Amino acid sequence: MRVNVNLNSQAANLDLFVVPHDGPALLGRDWLGKLRLNWQEIKTLRSTTCESTSLNDLLETHKELFSPGIGTLKHIKGSVTVNSDAKPVFLKARTVPYSLRTKVEQELDKLQTDGIIEPVAHSNWATPIVPAIKREKSFQDIKELICSDKVLCHYDPKLPLKLAADASPYGIGSVLSHVFPDGTERPIAFSSRTLNQAEKAYSHIDKEALALYWGYQYDIEFRGTKAHGNADTLSRVQLPSIREPLDDEDPIDLFYSRKFDDLQIRRETQREPVLSQILDCVTRGHFPQDCDDKLKPYYNRKDELNVYQGCVTWGNRVIIPDILREKVITELHSGHIGIVKMKAVARSYVWWPKIDEAIEEICKACYGCKRVQNAPSAAPVHPWNFLPKAWHRLHIDFAGPFHHAMFLIIVDAYSKWPEVFEMKSTTSTATINTLRTLFIKPGKVFQQK
Repeated sequence: MRVNVNLNSQAANLDLFVVPHDGPALLGRDWLGKLRLNWQEIKTLRSTTCESTSLNDLLETHKELFSPGIGTLKHIKGSVTVNSDAKPVFLKARTVPYSLRTKVEQELDKLQTDGIIEPVAHSNWATPIVPAIKREKSFQDIKELICSDKVLCHYDPKLPLKLAADASPYGIGSVLSHVFPDGTERPIAFSSRTLNQAEKAYSHIDKEALALYWGYQYDIEFRGTKAHGNADTLSRVQLPSIREPLDDEDPIDLFYSRKFDDLQIRRETQREPVLSQILDCVTRGHFPQDCDDKLKPYYNRKDELNVYQGCVTWGNRVIIPDILREKVITELHSGHIGIVKMKAVARSYVWWPKIDEAIEEICKACYGCKRVQNAPSAAPVHPWNFLPKAWHRLHIDFAGPFHHAMFLIIVDAYSKWPEVFEMKSTTSTATINTLRTLFIKPGKVFQQK
């Protein structure tokens, strides 16, 4: 419809549209094109003062809204709808820690006083209370600290730097800080990352060294745990771990892994009570101060213990679980080499508490070992003659089985040049054919062993 519009000294005949919906009145562009508004006056902000008497009257009129405590909704009743076939569940109350009982009782009394809860004599539905300790003040302090200028400072090449590093069972963290002339420290940067699978198997002292490895031209300074909270916290924060590409698997690792699987050392280590506890202590990097007699031999070597493929090792020696020790002793004793040589072989590969006594006991009761013990001294070893040139003398032997195959290994005694052939058969015919193939290339061989 067309209507006559008057605004101050302006007049115009404009279109007015009426819609069947509720809403505020809108001034369209066609009206704004005919009527000139004082936009400067419209956009001007003005402040007004409120008299204290008016504010006090407002607070007094609505004092229920501003009273202490938690407000409640009036004239509204809530209801919970469940499925018609739902069965009531009544769970018994959880045991509240003794140190929290007084606080929980006080909070329940407060909720009842405020009208939030009310006691009932009986109910078919019940769920236990789980108290949660709120640390509001600590949380507010942390927020204020994060927003302050105490968190990070700008790097100044004239000030000395201090690198704080720490490690946990699953991560490492470090903080780079400036040391100011008054002795205070302010951080420059934080860093942390999750350990990969190989690094998680390090002993704790190796993890600490890995954390320090991030530093450059540093001097080591010990700092107690209570004064080391920044790096300690970063090392324990769960971080998303990016899977790193694995390097080519070392055949030596495959060989030892196969031996561990054959003897079931990994599985028995986790089953044995004492050794499984040692495995956990080495992984976490923490040994209890009060150790019983069973743990003392391991506690005395705690700085030298490590974890490799789920097995506890002392240096390069695998610690054998109790159930497998008799089998390992039998293997060491199979050649009747005597006490001294058995100990020498054992010290290269395996260990457990009192292993020397076990070796001595089995050798003293063995007739074959006694014969070796009383044997005369061996004749002096005759050295090989000096060789005039390469391929004059070869040393040949078989190795394996390894990865379901045998290998013919040939080493030139003069140049130490190795030749390795994978053999499908170890018969004399197959060996001769392989050697003929080799001898065609370098020339004539005078001596073989």
